[in-house]
Amino acid sequence: GRGYGGGRGGGGSGPPNVGSLTKANWDAAAGVTLIDEMKKLKVSESSSSSSQGQGRRSRKPLVLPKRPGSGTVGLRCAVRANHFLVQLSDNDFHHYDVSINPEIASKNFSREILNKLLRPSPFTSKDFVVEIEKQRRGSSESEVQKFQVTVKLANKVDIHFLQEYLAGRFSESPKMPSKCLMLFFVQQSLLQNASARPFYEPIMVHEFVASYLNLRDLSRPFSDANRIKVKRALKGIIVETNHLASKKCYKVIGVSSEPANQLMYGSLGSNDIQLSVSQYFKDKYKIQLRHPALPCIQIGSAKRLTYLPMEVCQIVHGQKYPKKLNERQVTGLLRATCQRPPERKSKIIAMVKNNRYSENQMVKQEFGMNITEVPVTVDARVLPPPMLKYHDSGAEREVAPGVGQWNMINKKMYLGATVSHWTCLSFSRLDQVLVQRFCEELVAMCSSKGMNFNPNPFIPIRSAHPAQIEKALSEVGDKVQLLIIVLPDVTGSYGISVTMQGKLKGYVKLSSVSAENYESNNLAFVYLLLSQCLPQAGGSNTVLCDAIQRNIPLLTDRPKIIFGADVTHAQPEEDSSASIAAVVASMDWPGVTKYRGLVRAQGHREEIIKDLYACARELLVAFYKANNRQKPERISSLDGVSEGQFAQVLLHEVDVIRQACESIEENYQPRVTFVVVQKRHHTRLFSVDNKLTDRSGNILPGTVVDSKICHPSEFDFYLCSHAGNKPTHTLSCALRREQFYCRFAPAADQ
Repeated sequence: GRGYGGGRGGGGSGPPNVGSLTKANWDAAAGVTLIDEMKKLKVSESSSSSSQGQGRRSRKPLVLPKRPGSGTVGLRCAVRANHFLVQLSDNDFHHYDVSINPEIASKNFSREILNKLLRPSPFTSKDFVVEIEKQRRGSSESEVQKFQVTVKLANKVDIHFLQEYLAGRFSESPKMPSKCLMLFFVQQSLLQNASARPFYEPIMVHEFVASYLNLRDLSRPFSDANRIKVKRALKGIIVETNHLASKKCYKVIGVSSEPANQLMYGSLGSNDIQLSVSQYFKDKYKIQLRHPALPCIQIGSAKRLTYLPMEVCQIVHGQKYPKKLNERQVTGLLRATCQRPPERKSKIIAMVKNNRYSENQMVKQEFGMNITEVPVTVDARVLPPPMLKYHDSGAEREVAPGVGQWNMINKKMYLGATVSHWTCLSFSRLDQVLVQRFCEELVAMCSSKGMNFNPNPFIPIRSAHPAQIEKALSEVGDKVQLLIIVLPDVTGSYGISVTMQGKLKGYVKLSSVSAENYESNNLAFVYLLLSQCLPQAGGSNTVLCDAIQRNIPLLTDRPKIIFGADVTHAQPEEDSSASIAAVVASMDWPGVTKYRGLVRAQGHREEIIKDLYACARELLVAFYKANNRQKPERISSLDGVSEGQFAQVLLHEVDVIRQACESIEENYQPRVTFVVVQKRHHTRLFSVDNKLTDRSGNILPGTVVDSKICHPSEFDFYLCSHAGNKPTHTLSCALRREQFYCRFAPAADQ
């Protein structure tokens, strides 16, 4: 659910009545039969020797646990999914491996070769030669390239065996040539959704540069800083020239250090007279550059550079923007693509109808498929929200969230904290008076909600230049409990290194745009920042009533710690940047509201957390000290890896966590639950009953689907976990494919 500042009521005249979570719900969900079934879940593995910190490696294939049963708690309802049922013929499917020689890096070009291969041709061999006419780079001439395509039978999908498996008459799943085909055949539905991604606008290069640097006057030479920014922005982009009769395409490899009117290019006649690029284009092409102070783009190779003025080059249409979007760009993309659920559903249905699968020869005749044009309707349940406990000194002690939202009005923090040493560093252009007033309001808000907050900063609030972020932070170091950092912009140009983050005990980071929200009296933003300050100081905003009353089976009956792990990778164009691994763990029990996090840098695009052993051991020891020397008897680990790396990451992380436990005490092996949470999927759910929606038209938070569009036997489900302000935010962040690895999994699967 959304916490402070997020409570804005439900949809329509009031929130739907889905009840509240009670002890009876937990008891019903944790019935004897379900508990027995959950205890049978395990992953087969063989023991092997291991060294400290490395963990054991299983040599047996991963066997995922079977679904112990369907949930029963909650208000039953029906939802529509953007899945369209597929009826299969009795014909078997054949899977072929296709190799192309010479190898092609471009997916579009490979598809062009395959499309030509599929044209009528005599089938005399498994090897085919395909000829493609392609224009030479930097020339108006074309050449014919020959490619050898080899087709080899790799696998056969037995449709009869698949149908028997789906009917429950076989426990072993059929072998599929790929995970994609497995999902398609098992779910027997076509998932249709609209997606969006940024592209470069096909405009002149000098117009792109002016927009990128936010410049109106291009008559002045660039500074070194701006030239470097332009170089990074243009590198790798394909441009086409417009000063010749035939347009030529080139890849930008850099930007000149001199402007066009100073960069010497060559001569026109026999005399070796050096001409500037601007004069060269004037003499040879009769083109008078309007912006001769702009640098030129570099094309060709590093050994033989060629320079072109920006104003004779245009960005080629259809190029994907591969770099990370800043906050302003993300906001603009969301606003442009955000649709209310009814509109999205209508467009998806129209898309399926326009595709006319029933008339497609490949779908109808070659594969014998019949794809319906009506989205599938599935059974769902809306789980009742848990009761939240606040401090008894507040006007409201217990709260039942409405439509996944609540706020801090008339409430006080469940467990306050003392902040005696704090300060604020501003690296933005915001007025110092505004920053000072903002901090005063934040301190007053924290004090009124139950925190013991020193009104006077330990170190005076000050501003610093954005280029001095690391230096200013190192001067503060660990002298304060709480550090509020105002970053200069939302472009992502500035940040805090992993090393510096590790040295800071606790900090709250916000952008200058966020701080400007306060200037417009955005109380919700102050509440949001308040909720971030409290955990950094060691307090708790709220806690589940059932948790403190120990009414949650297998969570509150015995000490339990919850781990979370994730790895953030650099953008695709950054081929050497380190990946950032983060590991967090709960520090309090039974409340499970306080978390401690550790950050580590590791190799480029490595998904396996290399330093997990040290992180897990440090967090386990911290839990032991924070809970009166109690060791956790159960461990839950959450991760967000893709399905292709699921088995690899699961076995590694579980083995390493077990090894960390053994290093604390011999034969200490707590029960482990492993959960994979996948958020990047394209399934969208739409409510059939308009009364069971929020005011944006989304399904209600707490809606869970565990049948029909899920795996027929494995333990997975879709869950709308929280509400959102944007119309489709809830579904885009829905939890999907939660696979449990466990010897004793939690019985309270509702």
